[in-house]
Amino acid sequence: MVSKIVISTKPVLSVFRHLKITIKHSRRFSSFVVDDNVAKALENRQPVVALESTIITHGMPFPINIETAKLVEENVRLQGAIPATIAVLNGKIHIGLSDEKLSDLAAASDLVKVSRRDLPYVLGKGLSGGTTVSATMLIAKRAGIPVFVTGGIGGVHRGVNSSFDISADLTELGRTSITVICSGVKSILDIDKTLEYLETEGVCVVAFGDSKEFPAFFTSTSGFMAPASVSSPSEAANIIFSRDQIGLENGILIAVPIPVEFEANKEQINEAIQKALVKAESMGIKGKNITPFLLEEVNEITKGKSLQANVALIKKNARIGAQIAVELSKRKGNKERIVEDPIFVRMNDPTIRSTEGSEKKPSAERPIGKHWEVVVMGGSIVDFIVTVLEDEIKMNATTHRGKIHRSFGGVARNISDCLTRLGHRPLFLSTVGDDSLGGELIRHNPDMVKEGFLPIHGKPTATYCVILDKNGNFAFGIGDMSVHQDISIQNVKPFMDDISKSKLFVMDGNAPRETIEYMFDACKDLNIPVWYETTDVKKSIRPFLRNHVPSSLRYISPNIIELDAILENLKLRKVDTRLCGKDLFESVSECCKEMLDVIPNILVTMGQHGIAAMTRGRDPIYFPPPKVDPEDIVSVSGAGDCFAAGYISGILQNLSTNQCLHLGTEAAKLSLLDFPAVPESITPNLSKPR
Repeated sequence: MVSKIVISTKPVLSVFRHLKITIKHSRRFSSFVVDDNVAKALENRQPVVALESTIITHGMPFPINIETAKLVEENVRLQGAIPATIAVLNGKIHIGLSDEKLSDLAAASDLVKVSRRDLPYVLGKGLSGGTTVSATMLIAKRAGIPVFVTGGIGGVHRGVNSSFDISADLTELGRTSITVICSGVKSILDIDKTLEYLETEGVCVVAFGDSKEFPAFFTSTSGFMAPASVSSPSEAANIIFSRDQIGLENGILIAVPIPVEFEANKEQINEAIQKALVKAESMGIKGKNITPFLLEEVNEITKGKSLQANVALIKKNARIGAQIAVELSKRKGNKERIVEDPIFVRMNDPTIRSTEGSEKKPSAERPIGKHWEVVVMGGSIVDFIVTVLEDEIKMNATTHRGKIHRSFGGVARNISDCLTRLGHRPLFLSTVGDDSLGGELIRHNPDMVKEGFLPIHGKPTATYCVILDKNGNFAFGIGDMSVHQDISIQNVKPFMDDISKSKLFVMDGNAPRETIEYMFDACKDLNIPVWYETTDVKKSIRPFLRNHVPSSLRYISPNIIELDAILENLKLRKVDTRLCGKDLFESVSECCKEMLDVIPNILVTMGQHGIAAMTRGRDPIYFPPPKVDPEDIVSVSGAGDCFAAGYISGILQNLSTNQCLHLGTEAAKLSLLDFPAVPESITPNLSKPR
């Protein structure tokens, strides 16, 4: 088994080779499940903060626990870092939890308090629970997360001379190079002996703020001094970075005092603790059960004030911890990141179960030596098309009168299908459900390359019902396309070798935003141009949501409405849509001038008013619409996709812009005249240069 994997600043292609090793081992060791947002942040070397979950499962009552958990995550995000709450769910270690999983965890009962010692048992039995400081540190280290925020750590218990009760948190700090941000040790413990034990373990203990005094959880003072102190996140990051530079394996403990306004009266807290200790002893409570019991008792004795203090300090710790993580990320920006034992997988494991007991391995069955001209990524959709005629609804197809006309479509699927009909060899990447529709979709067209189809277990195949008016124009539609969210980074990675050998990468807007952004970055490093098909108004702006336009974006083909959304997002002048014909073309051309500085090729489809084709450094080209009698139009749903495929076919043949436009409009014309979005009348003969 690989014990370490190095992700460096070398070209992306070499990184993908390393990641493939990770995937292979993931199939054998799938105890870890990493949320996509966390995984993406780690890959991009963004700051990530680990959060423990016993504060949710054992530290606070419901619903305060879930409210606090969400506030803590939000505090991390507000500082520019990504939160990664860690827990065990049904025998799997989850690194990063969705809101739904957080809520389920907070409301559940009979959950295990999972320390390092308990991990093998809980995983082996398929149980669920909250991870303590020691378990969270171990997991964060394995995931490559250097900063961990909690409320307070465990320590040496009072009466240790007879009980020998010393928290595993302390030994974990002595052997795991994670930085723990906390408010010191809980004042129910023996603080003096805890600091002595940390010294024995070689742990660097640092007080954060103006004072060197070590905080005592509910109070900012304990009567004991920390060996070191820092006054800013930047100073704290310097210490962590220095530790890593010399290769020390010990943890660092940064103790942040509770906010002054929530600080408890030391005498009252100590009195409450003493009462709680006496009660615990009389009830025979000890071991890992004593801390949650004592906290609950102290909260009751203080009439809820200790719980308010607990919430306040964890929020502050999250803010400070995230700031430290951001500063540390800056220092590590040009250094290699080492991830030990890469045995975890994301939620969207590339080994997808299509049926119980069987696996779909997307890259294993592909013929060796196949090179695809173009790779197309995006949605596969089962379309149900209805045309309204007069006052009744009928199906506008003579051979299917009285039945709903069904076809297989989707923007990316149509483009890929059309390229196949034009004689090219596209690799199509998409997800389908493992239902009967998904199976039929894969079998439907034997000429369609299927290596990129990924059946997703437990999700329905995407469907879309389109209502057309009597002229074949779109009226409205409704669909379920949730399976497209599984077009994840992890599912696309096995195909990076294919993408690196292609001439062009085409994607529509159906994939999740993080996948779209990831592929723009990957194609930049691979020097592969990207064609982005805008799909709809909402998805058209996805390439423009970051603070820069991806340099790999070389072609974009919006319609007028989508173009307006893009221009608005870029804060550029919008098109005067009241114009027609060449006047509209001139308005579009003028508005796109500044866009050409960042996107070298812009194709705007203007419906009945034709096409505006703009290339950086050249005069804009007006191309008339296809010559079709409106009475002959059957459906407009596939015309834009076929236009894009025709133009792409011209690019692959190294044709001129005018020749590409001709191919695109001819393909669009044939689509307008038939019900299938990609009709059989589109053939390779169409693609001959003229």
